[in-house]
Amino acid sequence: MKMNKEAYKDFIKKSPITLQLGTILVLFFVLVYILFYFLSDYLQQLLVSSLLSGGIFSLIFIILLCSLILGVLTPFIYSYFASNSVLNSKMKESVTVKNFFRTYAIGNKFPAKGQLKLFTTLLWTFLTYLAIVFVVGGITYSIMINFNALGIANKYEELIKLFNNLYYQNSQNNQSGFLSAYNDLMSFINNKDSMYPFTYPMIFINFGGLLAGLYVFFHKINLNVFRYYLATSMGGMTPKYVNIIFKEARKNKDLHFYKNYYSTLYPLTLTYIVVFSLSYFLLYLIPNITINGLYILSATSTLITASILVLLMPISFNHYDYMWKKDSSIYLTVFINIATDNLKNMKEAYNFVDNEQQAQLKKAEENLNKLKEELDKDNNPEDKDKTNHNKNE
Repeated sequence: MKMNKEAYKDFIKKSPITLQLGTILVLFFVLVYILFYFLSDYLQQLLVSSLLSGGIFSLIFIILLCSLILGVLTPFIYSYFASNSVLNSKMKESVTVKNFFRTYAIGNKFPAKGQLKLFTTLLWTFLTYLAIVFVVGGITYSIMINFNALGIANKYEELIKLFNNLYYQNSQNNQSGFLSAYNDLMSFINNKDSMYPFTYPMIFINFGGLLAGLYVFFHKINLNVFRYYLATSMGGMTPKYVNIIFKEARKNKDLHFYKNYYSTLYPLTLTYIVVFSLSYFLLYLIPNITINGLYILSATSTLITASILVLLMPISFNHYDYMWKKDSSIYLTVFINIATDNLKNMKEAYNFVDNEQQAQLKKAEENLNKLKEELDKDNNPEDKDKTNHNKNE
């Protein structure tokens, strides 16, 4: 498949407007970054306490906080998408920052709400990161301990003793002993020389985990944006039915969704790899950042990468506009087939229901027939021209 160069040309043409709208999202990212920066110590303490006590309330609080932030972000992405689409129409003059915020409310309602599946995507991102860190980290540290690289073997034994003492004091409900053990552990962790054999390789392990995890996040968000077309173009559908239609449509040999997607948008993947790698390792060279550990380094490099990618996101929107114009009939055909089967089952199930429900079924059937007629006209341009000619006469 050839690259859709029009997506990039349209991006340049629309950039005076889309960059303004993208900057609003960047500012939102910065506010979230500042929030987590000031809450960093508190959140880390919550995680430690939940792990030591075996409780889940602290974890639930953190999950709810992330869910709240994602809930605020989702309508922004819809508004960004919708504004970019309007720029292709005669109403492009109406695309302003003020209307961008007005469209935000639409993105928080059905059918747009929930289509990006942000929470599920975040979960996959987290699991990918953990898988990479545990697998690569386990192999790396096992080899290092076996060969005592950087003197890690002795430090590892000392660290294990401190953890065992902490858990023992906690199991005995010895508050003074637990506090003393906790202070000893923190003293070890805060000692750069003691932790160097662990922190130095973790810089590269963490990089690999973040690179893979964030790729999953950005990739899935980018793919799920296309679901807005399916949700809004067919009378409004829930995420469940969008999944079914998208899955069934991909069975069509003429669709080539992923081939078109990767052949056109691979430069964005390369941009992600380059931007994240450079920001991560260049920031590592700044003492004021690395002195706070991997938390600030990871968050800052993620902020920079997300900001760059969100400004380039209209390239994906433009490509999806092209794909929808070319392949919309395939998705509509799948939708009609599914809706016809559902309507048939409902008519059989509601055969003895009241007149009001019968009227609703009849109206739904009429709307479906109209959609079939429109699809037939689109697939047969000659019939459409005849219809228009007769109207003119």
